[in-house]
Amino acid sequence: MPARFGACLALLAVLGASRRAAAQTYTGPQVRAATEASIDILKDQVSLLAVQDRYGSVLSYLSGTYKLSPMRFAEADGTRSRKVAARVETMVGLGFGTTDGFGLFGGVWTDIARIGPGSQDGAWQGIAFVGAAALGFQLAYDFYLDNPFDGVDAYGNFNSGKTTAESDPGFAPAGLAAGGRSGGPKNAILVYHESGASLVVVREAKPWPESGTTVSEVRAQLQPLRQWLDKRFGLPVVAVQKLSALRGSGDMASAAADAQAPASDAAAPYEIEVGSDNLLDAGIRVRAVTRVQPDVAFRRAELAKYADVGLVTWAARAFAFERDGGVNAGVDAFAQVSVWRPGEPRREAVGFTTSAALSYSFNSPDATSFVPLPNAHVFGIQFIVGVPETAKPLVPIVRPKPAPTSEKPR
Repeated sequence: MPARFGACLALLAVLGASRRAAAQTYTGPQVRAATEASIDILKDQVSLLAVQDRYGSVLSYLSGTYKLSPMRFAEADGTRSRKVAARVETMVGLGFGTTDGFGLFGGVWTDIARIGPGSQDGAWQGIAFVGAAALGFQLAYDFYLDNPFDGVDAYGNFNSGKTTAESDPGFAPAGLAAGGRSGGPKNAILVYHESGASLVVVREAKPWPESGTTVSEVRAQLQPLRQWLDKRFGLPVVAVQKLSALRGSGDMASAAADAQAPASDAAAPYEIEVGSDNLLDAGIRVRAVTRVQPDVAFRRAELAKYADVGLVTWAARAFAFERDGGVNAGVDAFAQVSVWRPGEPRREAVGFTTSAALSYSFNSPDATSFVPLPNAHVFGIQFIVGVPETAKPLVPIVRPKPAPTSEKPR
């Protein structure tokens, strides 16, 4: 059954790519809105804390991911140009101790998006964080910075080095005045408990021209990693999330105007996510996301499968998601090879092992793939020093905790 499941996902990938192979032109505001939404503190950090909880250790790691996608862009003067969009992500973390005793950790994650080659059009984003673990709890504080897009005019259009006066205001998104809104720092407080309960609260700068900060995002999630239920039910998860009205949802890349509109023009959306990981004890993942405020609407559904074959982990994922008022399809796939067996739960196995992975995405709504742009073909390579799950895999992998035994880990 697992083999047939993987074959079905592979078939979906082929059909999806052939159906939407036509070239697409991207605008500056569209790319900017997608890039600004690409780092998701709420999910990225919670995933790391869950991995540390599973291994019972505070982890150290180093990873680098390079992804590229050939694209066609609209310039401010109405011309079209072909460029390669590249994204470089680095994750460095240091930690010591255990999650059920005492531990300290910290790290720096950077994310650089460039439109090139040889161009300085693009943006960078970064997160610095510190945290502590004690008696099954983990607490982290994140400080987030971003640099708004270079190489764009006052309306957010790519201008190839021209002045704003040479740009065509007709390309400006409806309702967006010259100057747009300014980016700014934001921070987050994260709390994770070994029961699988987590809470994240994010504060960020108010949209230009307002000053001050506001609580922009909140996410509460429950996903026990212990296999309390029958293995057929996997590891159920439920999450409630308030998304930022300042930048939009991470999978709303095509709504550039919405993502850059003042917060007062749109109510902060609330979403509910339900699903399960490792269904049937076969690495099957299902998710369904529904918006419940300001209106009730379907957002996204996904079906994925991963498998460990010796030292190799492969995974594939298919999406159905809402974009521009219609339902779209997307696919992700990756393969990773490690020098130790994936998912090894013993503490003594947590060390500086190495892994490498290759990935491909088409029309993926998940910011992990690159930037969630419509119909983009994205190719990636990733290197990891440390536990493989500390880096962001293209297809999320959530493994159950090992069953407790009377023998204490060494």
